[in-house]
Amino acid sequence: METANINTVEKTMLGVHGGALFQRVLGRGTDNPDLMETFRAVVKITIPPGEANTLHTHENEEQIYIILQGKGRVQVGEETREVKAGDVVYLPAKLQHGLYNTSDKPCVLLNLGARI
Repeated sequence: METANINTVEKTMLGVHGGALFQRVLGRGTDNPDLMETFRAVVKITIPPGEANTLHTHENEEQIYIILQGKGRVQVGEETREVKAGDVVYLPAKLQHGLYNTSDKPCVLLNLGARI
């Protein structure tokens, strides 16, 4: 059985993602990267005030952002929308996306990625 505690996973920065802090919980970026067949990863992302998970693209992965706390502005392709805790955002593969924290508090989200 594979388990992980989302509250104790080390926070790291990935240079291509701006100032966002990543906690890779399961799958890609962990000790067991090939754990799941279709899901690529479960990642908790904390975006400090004024920072962003900058625009980027995944060629072979679709994702979901689940906003756990805070708020911000998400961009998917050419469309932008304000999001807040409780919102769920679908991110298609091959479409540029990112999330900007527009508040004075951290924006925390759960990111689920799946192979296509």
